[in-house]
Amino acid sequence: MKTINSTLFLFILFTFGVNGQMLPFKFDAKKIIVLSDADFAATALIDGKINKTYGVEDSLTVINWADDVQRISKQSRCVSNAAFSWDKVMEISNDGKYAFVVETNERAYSDKNYQNIQSEFTDGFNIYAIELGTNQLKEVCVSQAGVKPRSIHLNNAGDRFVITTEQVGSEISLVEWKNGLFDRMFSFPHGMYSEESKSKEVRATDATWHPSDKFIAITLEEKGEIAFFQYMVNEEGNFPVLEPWGTVIKVEGKPAAGQFTKDGKYYIIPSINDSQKPSELVVIAFDEKNGLHNIASKATVPAMAETFCIHPNNTHIVVASKKGSYFPFNNTNRTTSSALSLLFLNNETGELKTLQEVPYLGVMPKGLSFDKDGSVLAITSFEYNDLFEKKGALEFWNFSGKIGEGKLENTGIKLNLTRGAHAIKIIH
Repeated sequence: MKTINSTLFLFILFTFGVNGQMLPFKFDAKKIIVLSDADFAATALIDGKINKTYGVEDSLTVINWADDVQRISKQSRCVSNAAFSWDKVMEISNDGKYAFVVETNERAYSDKNYQNIQSEFTDGFNIYAIELGTNQLKEVCVSQAGVKPRSIHLNNAGDRFVITTEQVGSEISLVEWKNGLFDRMFSFPHGMYSEESKSKEVRATDATWHPSDKFIAITLEEKGEIAFFQYMVNEEGNFPVLEPWGTVIKVEGKPAAGQFTKDGKYYIIPSINDSQKPSELVVIAFDEKNGLHNIASKATVPAMAETFCIHPNNTHIVVASKKGSYFPFNNTNRTTSSALSLLFLNNETGELKTLQEVPYLGVMPKGLSFDKDGSVLAITSFEYNDLFEKKGALEFWNFSGKIGEGKLENTGIKLNLTRGAHAIKIIH
């Protein structure tokens, strides 16, 4: 008897509705939310040919999860978004009722060739709030954040976003969220340079709240620096204040989007070189008391490592590297796969140890997230090397490991999505 692979098996289950079919893994989650930027082919980042598929638009997809395939369902809504930035362009409210999306660039409405799609696409300004808990996904409010918002992150209290934009002199914004609506917004310069001309040349492209909600890390991309700010309120208690806090950390490449560990001891961030040179994952020891931050360790990972996620155990990290997967077929820098790297983080010393590197066949994996217990990893693929039908997808990989050890293994199962899948959030 001939066998069929598990990807085809899942397709058959969805198509023909076989009752009671259980997945061969347990993904512990209630909902998976994925953003898709359908405006361009991955290769357009190199050759400017977006190859837009008419009728396929940017979308936010909510997958209502279940172990029984027959009970899995999904909803989608058109939401303008862009995959030009890092993976932190979407957030979820603490109660799981709302998704928030920043629009770095507006949608493309024509299929034409560009010299540089990242600079030629029309600038975006908006933050969208989408209600998730209804039968139909609904936009409940929209607000402007500034020119080309690059990232959004919600504090642990769930009442305030930090957003980075390319609005000169207002690169960092704090936006309040109250009673299901955007409230007051306060904007600040990144303040790293006294001369305005120099400040214009340096963008704040990512921001991350510390778990204590008392500090914010800011990526200054063109300078290759990570600056830290202390969050306070004025004496009257009604206006926020941001002040630089401690050492500004310099990395060798281009810093991407970072994350604090759950205990706030370390700030972890990829540092990217070009597509032919390995990237680094950098661990910064964060000094909450005195601001004497320093680099605790670095680890080499495959080229173009734009995104990563930290396991719930706080000791394992998975890095996704797109390598040259997004280059046109005839380009000598093209690679036939992307890559996943599994690393171990020593919580006592901050040292990194590489445990595994495996090829990943999806093009431009930009979103990673573990389920609640950390046994399964969900990964977004912008598209695949299909000659005709360009679709995004969500892949599922099993994780097994303990202190100092670990392994990733492809389940062989994926869920097709709108082309351009990138950012991901999971509601547990």
